[in-house]
Formats: sequence, C-alpha cells, structure tokens
Amino acid sequence: MTEAFDKSPLNTDIEPVAQTGIMEANAAESDAQADGVRVSSSASSSSSNHESKDTEKSGSLHNHHHHHHARKSYPEINSVPLGLAAFALTNLAVCLFMAQVHGITIPHAMLGLTCFYGGVIQFLAGCFVFVTGNTLAFTALISYAAFWLSLSAIFIDNFGVLSAYAETDQFNDALGFYFLGWALFSAVLFPTTLKSTFSFCGFFVAVLLEFILLAAGMFVNNLVVVRVGAAFGVVASVLSWYEAFSATSDQYNSYIHPYQIAIPVKKTV
Repeated sequence: MTEAFDKSPLNTDIEPVAQTGIMEANAAESDAQADGVRVSSSASSSSSNHESKDTEKSGSLHNHHHHHHARKSYPEINSVPLGLAAFALTNLAVCLFMAQVHGITIPHAMLGLTCFYGGVIQFLAGCFVFVTGNTLAFTALISYAAFWLSLSAIFIDNFGVLSAYAETDQFNDALGFYFLGWALFSAVLFPTTLKSTFSFCGFFVAVLLEFILLAAGMFVNNLVVVRVGAAFGVVASVLSWYEAFSATSDQYNSYIHPYQIAIPVKKTV
C-alpha cells in the first residue's frame, strides 16, 4: 500500500509528458504530409527535449525507488517480545500473591504491574503488532492485557468489587468463574500453537493449566490447589521470558541464542 501511494504522484507527472509528446509528434507528421518538405529539426529537438524530460522523470523514479528500498532495508520492530515480557513479570507477581508466598494476602503491591506493565504496556504491544498482520499475537496480547486490567479493577477499592462481596461468601466462587472464563479463552487459542515450537506451545499449555487450577482452587476454597495453579503460572512466566529473549537475541547483540525446537508438522496429501 505504501509503495502504491508513493508511486502515484510520479505516475501523474509522467503521463502528461507522454501525452504531449504524442500530440506534437502527430502534429509534426500531419504537417510533413501536408507540405512534403517540412524540416525535421524542430521535431527532433522537441523529441530530444522530451527524452531529456523523460530521463529526468525516470531518474527521479529510480531515485525514489532507491530511497524506498533503503527505508525497507531497516529491520522491522517486533513488539511481541515486549508483550511477552510484560505478561511474564505480571503473571509471576500475581501467582506469588495467589499462592500467598510468605503469607502475603494484600494484593496492592502487584497492582502497579497489573495496571501499567501487564495492562497498558502489553496493550500497546498488541496495538503495534496489529500492523504486521500477526492475528494470533494481536488477539493474545490485547486480550491478556484486558485480563490484567480487569484483575486490577477487582482489587482497586474505587471500583467497589471487594466491598460488594464483603458481607457475602460469594467472592471465591465469583473469582472462580472469572478464572474459568479465561481458561476457556486460553483453550481456544491453544490449538493455534500446534504448528509452532515446543516452548511457545508449552507456554499456552501452562497458562491453560494455571487458569483451570486457579478456578478450581477458588471453587473448592483450597489453597493447595491454588498453589499448584500458581506453580504452572511460574512455568508460564519462565517460558514467556524464554520466548521474549529468543525473539530479541541475535548475532549482533548476544553470544547466547536460545534453541527452538519446532513441532513436527503433519503432512497433508
């Protein structure tokens, strides 16, 4: 689209020159037929002038393409590693809170991550990857960014979610349904990773098991089940960081290059 847009002004400038040359050539030919003795010097000079103009135009078009290809030679920025890194750190903090590591039950320290890094930054990463046409990355990054933001809303006092459940015993079940919904969403995305790599597919498996076990732990009100789900969340965070590092490490900036194992693809006849 960009190349077509850049070419259009040049094309509109070239066409009038070509049309003028044709009209003058036809006029010269008709005059020669009428007089029979018309000198062709003016026609040749007119032709040479138009050739020089066409040369200038073709030269500018060549220069335009040269600059266009020069711009295209720069590597495109990939925002997916940023989104993966944001997911990894935010998910790790949330899982440690859900598992009540060191007896922590107050969630407010993690809200900065869920709002800004996992929420805003991951959302922007999803918006940036939209222009590359990566539908899976766009869907996953934007959706999980919304997950972090909505999780933040549950624990931010101004939204009134916790206070609404203060006099009831419904909060655990409600949070269980919340995690169950995200488990279903992760299950929908999981089949789209079966032709990628083992680490990327394993990341979605770990996220899926994390949400399933967190939901089950909330339903049965069992901290052990929640901690098992949080453990899978830690695995998901590690794999997410691995994918982020794999996407950013190259021969120009690192001596360490993560090894990726592609999932064998079944051949179809």
